[in-house]
Amino acid sequence: TTAYAREHGRPPVEVLEEVAAALAGAMADGVPVVAFNASYDLTILEYELARHGLTTLTDRLGRAPGPAIDPLVLDRALDRYRPGKRRLGNLAEYYGVVATGELHAADVDVDATLDVLGALVRRFPELAEVPLSAMHERQIRAHHMWARGFNTWLRENGTIRPTGTPADPAGAGTHHH
Repeated sequence: TTAYAREHGRPPVEVLEEVAAALAGAMADGVPVVAFNASYDLTILEYELARHGLTTLTDRLGRAPGPAIDPLVLDRALDRYRPGKRRLGNLAEYYGVVATGELHAADVDVDATLDVLGALVRRFPELAEVPLSAMHERQIRAHHMWARGFNTWLRENGTIRPTGTPADPAGAGTHHH
């Protein structure tokens, strides 16, 4: 809750710097960052770093942030026509991953995300054979394809919303602001 965060939290600048330094360090070493709906979180992080006068991941790395592995993007790409929602809870249920606690608690979400990724690799063993750089690029293409289709659907239904991607976390290369 907001009240809990205010009582137990730390100043945003401190936390943002700590998170950005850890992520940039991992990414610079080629260690993949696993995140559910990574483009959303990376977009928010880039904007928040800039808003607080801190160096963005893009500037720290001198390139787009990555590699990132996103079970949401992979699931959408590998099982395109499965009906139903694809929130973390939905995928955890679909892949038989039992969340031990309340989803949206950070540690529970992390475990569920990693378990969903593990289940995806078991179901689609070819994922284990793809080099990280290729995986990252493939996800970017898959996310762009999904976003184009989803934006078309939104336009046809009278709604529009922005889409950032792992390659373009701030959505700067798109014109959907």
